[in-house]
Amino acid sequence: MSWYNKVNDFAGKADGGMFFKLADGDRASVIICGDPYNKYTHWVGGRSEPCEGKGCEYCSDGDRRSQRFGIQVFNIELNRLQVWEMAGGTFRDLGEELADFGGQDCKLTIKRVGTGKDTRYKIRSNDASQEQLD
Repeated sequence: MSWYNKVNDFAGKADGGMFFKLADGDRASVIICGDPYNKYTHWVGGRSEPCEGKGCEYCSDGDRRSQRFGIQVFNIELNRLQVWEMAGGTFRDLGEELADFGGQDCKLTIKRVGTGKDTRYKIRSNDASQEQLD
């Protein structure tokens, strides 16, 4: 099986596959791995489409692009490396927590609060008080 087919097979698994996802109220312990990345996307027809930059058809049509950030995390509960994509506010919160508690390779607990556009993530180092998540 080719690498591409393995990724697609892995990404389709019901337990989150290659992307880190939490439901409202759920929490997970992760370790940040590697460097973050950023990209621009358009929300079109109920799904995210990549912005192609200069000459992008979505930009030409007047669809607003948004900046997204991502980083690899090791999901301890699933024993799996995953990609966590997030908006700018969550990325800033993540950066602040990493700066306060040792940076990359520290163990974090992430809790999702809310749904849709009202979603927030509470991010705490395991060195910080877990009471701050509740």
